[in-house]
Amino acid sequence: MNSELLPTKRNLMLAKRNLEFASQGHDLLDKKYKVLLRALSAVKFSVDQLRHQLDDALENAKKMVAIAQMEVGDKSLKKIINSQPLDASIQISYHSIMGAIIPKIKYDNKKHTTPPYSLCGSTVSLDDAFFAWQSVKFLLIKLIEAEIAVQHVNAQLQKAKKRAAALENIIIPTYKSRIKYISNQLEEKERDELIRIKKHCVSI
Repeated sequence: MNSELLPTKRNLMLAKRNLEFASQGHDLLDKKYKVLLRALSAVKFSVDQLRHQLDDALENAKKMVAIAQMEVGDKSLKKIINSQPLDASIQISYHSIMGAIIPKIKYDNKKHTTPPYSLCGSTVSLDDAFFAWQSVKFLLIKLIEAEIAVQHVNAQLQKAKKRAAALENIIIPTYKSRIKYISNQLEEKERDELIRIKKHCVSI
């Protein structure tokens, strides 16, 4: 038999204390769940907005590239594209939303206000195409950031939901049942002891 089920006052106090802790834990998880739910809703809304913006920006950038391709020629355009250095201006940091670790992608768009290629042989349409794709890149970065946030927040949300359910459906009922059992056993012992004392007094 589990020693914690023995009908003693110590076990009764222990069960009551554990029940209180479990109830407090459930309340905290419930609050955490609600905060995460609001955060998830906000991030999902941001994802939807960014997807629409990215679709529009991508369509516009394709048009700009097509115009530039006609003006500077396919070979010249490919040469300019292939000569561009790798963009290393992206930095990643992290912050937490109720235990969900969310990446924060920092991209300084201001560093790319001037095209990185020579003005010789370029055209206005080429510059327009460059800036159009800069917008695509910026929106894509923000979308990736938001989609990762959705995944991480949702994962924490499911954990909080699962733990709250375990407390509500298993742990808390277990301690309530234990308290009831031990209390009944102690009351029965007290009644038996009272009867024994009365019998003893009568016999005297």
